[in-house]
Amino acid sequence: MTNEHLNDEKEIDNAIQQIASDANLYGLDAERVKQIWFSALLQQVADNELENHQAH
Repeated sequence: MTNEHLNDEKEIDNAIQQIASDANLYGLDAERVKQIWFSALLQQVADNELENHQAH
């Protein structure tokens, strides 16, 4: 793994922790928010892959 990749992962982890913390302040279940966030992220990755595949 490159340092850039590790830095990206750390930034993502920090963002997830911040989202979970913010959600907790509003009385939302932090674990559920993380699940929703990951689901949306995975859907975006899948959509991007599909678009790239269709473009070729």
